Amino acid sequence: CVEVATHRHGCCVLQRCIDFATPPQKQALIAEISKQALSLAQDAFGNYVVQYVLELGHLEACQAIVNSLRGNFATLSLQKFSSNVVERCLKLGGMELEKDWIVRELADAVTLSRLLQVRAGRHPTS
Repeated sequence: CVEVATHRHGCCVLQRCIDFATPPQKQALIAEISKQALSLAQDAFGNYVVQYVLELGHLEACQAIVNSLRGNFATLSLQKFSSNVVERCLKLGGMELEKDWIVRELADAVTLSRLLQVRAGRHPTS
């Protein structure tokens, strides 16, 4: 799953597999993507697969992905590819508790200072 999802064309193939899979196949694919969400979110192509699963709007799958990313949202929000996944998580409907976790992670005093420095174009260690 990771090998396919992180390939330039494989990420699109995996999305189509989800579309045309039987319910048990779809459940298995989504479960594996959810388990691998942290590494996939940081990949140039894998992040699209994670976002695709989030866009499907299946509450359990979205919760599984957010749980896989929990504790890493600040770091993920600073990276080019994974920041799109963080944004998608914040836009999820019906996930108020999970969105609250994400915001709390990002609003931590040290984290927020680091995020603002990066946003302003300054490296956090300078």
